Amino acid sequence: DASVTCTCAGDCVNAAIPYCAVANAPCDVAPSPSPSNVGAFMYCVPDACKCLDSWTYNSQQYTGCSTTPDSPSNPWCYVSDECAVAYEKNTTLGITSKWKYCTDGLDS
Repeated sequence: DASVTCTCAGDCVNAAIPYCAVANAPCDVAPSPSPSNVGAFMYCVPDACKCLDSWTYNSQQYTGCSTTPDSPSNPWCYVSDECAVAYEKNTTLGITSKWKYCTDGLDS
């Protein structure tokens, strides 16, 4: 449910992508398998890794997590260039900013 707000049950674990255990239902069925067998977890998303509110790709305007004609079943978005865990730009493919898939656990 997109309206559910999951919260950390403790501090974020410092990892390649920081994460924390969650305890509040329905967040107790957060993504798995979880890192280090912590059970239900969520990624601790730095502000830099949240989807940009509005972005342009191949001359089309998009908002937040969106599907595109070349990615109809896997929504994605542009993020700040400061996001250390996002995919890099690829201007050859028309990708002019760092980006992420919205299903990678770094949802905004």
